[in-house]
Amino acid sequence: METAPLAMFPLGEPLLPGSTIRLQVFEPRYRAMVAELLAADAPGDEAAAMEFGTVMIARGREVGGGDVRTDVGCRARIVDVRTGPDGRYHLVVLGVSRIRVTEWLPDDPYPRALVEEWPDADARGEVAANVPVGALIERVTAVLTEMAAHGEMAARAVPPTPAALAARLADDPALAVYQLAAYAPFGPLDRARLLATPRLGERVRAFAEALDDVEATTRFRHS
Repeated sequence: METAPLAMFPLGEPLLPGSTIRLQVFEPRYRAMVAELLAADAPGDEAAAMEFGTVMIARGREVGGGDVRTDVGCRARIVDVRTGPDGRYHLVVLGVSRIRVTEWLPDDPYPRALVEEWPDADARGEVAANVPVGALIERVTAVLTEMAAHGEMAARAVPPTPAALAARLADDPALAVYQLAAYAPFGPLDRARLLATPRLGERVRAFAEALDDVEATTRFRHS
């Protein structure tokens, strides 16, 4: 269902449902957007007042405008905000749900769009029960461990054990797959591809294929 116009913040990488990212907001138009969100009066619905949409920039840059944007993104909620002495906002935002842009509106004074929620197209309950989250966790930790052994991770970054990683994920398998994709060593295009996959079952297969590519690349570099 289409909603009222939603403030939009195009980013250089996709935000996934259930994951968090930090944003440093310094451009005047986005500072104005955040100020309006923080000042919004929404009795009984304070969370919605702190929400905006994100999409990935397909071409161009985050700063200055003139970018080409994807039409699949994520509804984001501000969960922490700090204001710097220079007026910048330092935000922590949580991905809430997948959205699809139905119409871009004029960027006045900041990007806005009409959006609709985009849940998975398959029978979510039936598919979610068969999602091999445990197997994906094992594979992700194995890949991270192999990359660390070859020095491809920050010196102090210690790959988690499968149990520790599992404890960070939601009980909902569909949300857990998104969270795991945010943690896995994928690039922005892989994450965007997973976000744009219509069905949960297809997303799990695409996730496994992306891991295959990471494993193959790591082994090729060190063979």
